[in-house]
Amino acid sequence: MKNRIKYIAGLTLIEIMIGIVITTIMMAAVYTSYSVVNQSYSQVSDKAKISRASRDIVTMLMRDVRMAGFKYYAGSHEIAQYASNTSTCNNGTGIVLPKNSYLYFDNGFNNPQDSHNPLVIRKNTLGFGIVSDATTSVSTNNTNVTGSTASTSSNCCDQIQIVYEDFNQNDHGDGEQAYKRYRITYYALPNDSGGFAAYKRVEHYFQPRSGCELFEQATPPPQDDSGNDSLGVGNLFNLENQFGVNRDQSAGGIVGSGVSDDSADINSINKGLWLTNCNECTPGVMVRNYIDDMEFIPFDKDGKIIQDSAGRFPAPEHSGIRDRLLDIRGVDIRLTWVSKEDFYREAATTDKPRTILGLGGEDRNNLIADGKDKKLRDSVVVTVHTRNIGETF
Repeated sequence: MKNRIKYIAGLTLIEIMIGIVITTIMMAAVYTSYSVVNQSYSQVSDKAKISRASRDIVTMLMRDVRMAGFKYYAGSHEIAQYASNTSTCNNGTGIVLPKNSYLYFDNGFNNPQDSHNPLVIRKNTLGFGIVSDATTSVSTNNTNVTGSTASTSSNCCDQIQIVYEDFNQNDHGDGEQAYKRYRITYYALPNDSGGFAAYKRVEHYFQPRSGCELFEQATPPPQDDSGNDSLGVGNLFNLENQFGVNRDQSAGGIVGSGVSDDSADINSINKGLWLTNCNECTPGVMVRNYIDDMEFIPFDKDGKIIQDSAGRFPAPEHSGIRDRLLDIRGVDIRLTWVSKEDFYREAATTDKPRTILGLGGEDRNNLIADGKDKKLRDSVVVTVHTRNIGETF
């Protein structure tokens, strides 16, 4: 029995220690590999989230830009149906609906807030307005931005405004309107984390019929550039292009307007209001948080950027270039997103900066070198052609 115990093999303390060290090294290697794989997965997941969110808003933007300037033309069936639905008017014959929209058109030259232009882009403008908003104040890129118009040192953000028409045959009652006009505005506002968020605002132009008349008595404001000729070229432009009719110079009225006596006076056109009380409307909803920049650049049929010497795009408040509002044939869009959490291990510094390239030249590039920023930024760039903007709008 003693001999058997004598020859039983075992592990010495040194061997046990060596085993523990080897096991520890192996576990450390496995944990390190897991951490690397998990971090890589998180980074890929973050990029995928940004890419997925950007695809959603880009698709939305592309659809709306392509609708800019769209006009609905009612066919014989819609006109006959509208007359039938309003048979209580005009001794049973109903209201004669014009083949195209009778809604008032305002070029916004006197008040850009009333603009009906199919597509307007305002550079470095926060919010949906065109004038400074005293309640908006944000510090970005170490530069203070106050009001709705960002400083030239800020890279966020452009505003785009889109107007198009639609038609709903069911809205034939008194106080309703069959022809619709919508204005969609994409804009940015500061978020709670010191960055920006993208918003979408949808308005409709409220100009309902009153009783059996499509046109109430209302004098539209002057529409020409000088602002002192209520029956000038501006109004003639509005009526000829919006109604698709010609002005009778001898009678001073409108021929072929669809009004009962077919010779409505130019001052009988009713001016409506932009409101956000329709079912499709919204006063402004956030469609994407953590925006780093939104950039829109209009170009003409030759592919040239439409801008003045100051780099401003066509807008009703810019008298030197607003005559080119209908020359827009496409829009280059760049949307840059920023991650919510830190992405890189090291922050961008002056020695190793990160540059987000813009479409509008060096002044639109975003140089990140503050020694603190570890965020991921990813840009989506698309070109959208406007299908409905032209000289006949």
